[in-house]
Amino acid sequence: MEVTWVIKVDEGKHINLTLDVIDVEAYRGKCIDIIEIKDGDDSEAPFLGGYCNSHKPTYSLLSSSNALRVWFQSAKNSDGGLGFNVSYTTADNKACGGKLDSFPGTITTPRYPLPYPNNRECSWKILAPPGMYIHVEFHGVYSLDYLCSYMECECKDILDIKDGGKPLPHVPFHGTNEVSLKFVSDDAGRFEGFRAIYTTSLTENCGADLWSDHGLITSPNYPYSYHSYRTCIWRITVPDDHYVIITFHEFDINKSRHECFVDNLEIHDGYTKDSPLLAKLCNSNFVSKVNSTGNKMYIVFNSGFNLKAKGFKATYASYKRDMLSGNSKKRAPRHNEMELSGFSQKKPFNMATKMIASFWMIPLGLLGILGHDL
Repeated sequence: MEVTWVIKVDEGKHINLTLDVIDVEAYRGKCIDIIEIKDGDDSEAPFLGGYCNSHKPTYSLLSSSNALRVWFQSAKNSDGGLGFNVSYTTADNKACGGKLDSFPGTITTPRYPLPYPNNRECSWKILAPPGMYIHVEFHGVYSLDYLCSYMECECKDILDIKDGGKPLPHVPFHGTNEVSLKFVSDDAGRFEGFRAIYTTSLTENCGADLWSDHGLITSPNYPYSYHSYRTCIWRITVPDDHYVIITFHEFDINKSRHECFVDNLEIHDGYTKDSPLLAKLCNSNFVSKVNSTGNKMYIVFNSGFNLKAKGFKATYASYKRDMLSGNSKKRAPRHNEMELSGFSQKKPFNMATKMIASFWMIPLGLLGILGHDL
């Protein structure tokens, strides 16, 4: 038995179809009876999926035009079943792409994390203020359709990234103050696509302005030896009633004859290089944790000539300060690496705390000397 339904809606609209497979026979992982969905109104339209008891859809299906074809076939030797249920709604052709000039921001393929629709083209242009750089990272699933022959694979759906016309790699990257992304999907395939987060940076090839309440920071080229003669700046901002603690999980920065004169990691208590210095770290002067007094932290990595030093890996998290009781409450950690420090759990380094401790140590020492003299 075969039955065909063609669903059509108004021109310029799309169809969002939900398929509930109640009981469509399968045997040993293969469909005996099958429901087939195609992206159009005839049998030659692009194939969206075939479903039965062993292959049930986990998401709704979106047409690329105003028509969908639903075809059901029951085999002659089928034992039969309760069948299936289909419901659908119309969906607007939502525009994708555009000009992006507020930071930080997010770019995703249409419908992410659900499969993106076919025959779609999206173009984004990211614009940062003059003198700034753009930092882009891909998160979650990064899956675009491709076709492989015997010798090589070819992209069918494409994400093209350019920095002022110059192609850029599809990895975490830095561009100038103008970066463009173009996504194009063909007429077949069902893939999840991508999610990208973009922000600004003060430095050209590394560093970033970070606005989330937790995150990961690494030296350039980590986990391999960091690049020579490089300066990287990270500026962290968390909510006003919070402060920042940065925790180091790996640390290997060259020391020099004059402490941390050449290669170093400077951490400032504020948002600029002129903010109070909390710590200047290298292998000869290291603490595992550093905390700010306010909601901003400014981090600078400087390197000279380097052959083998690995650099660092650190996570940061924000803590809420209880102004009445003096207690601090940590935001619930959402980064798995927050508890993976391989270093000894030293007390977080804080310049103000150190000064207070020194103030109280002086009179105690004097009392001890006076008592001894008496």
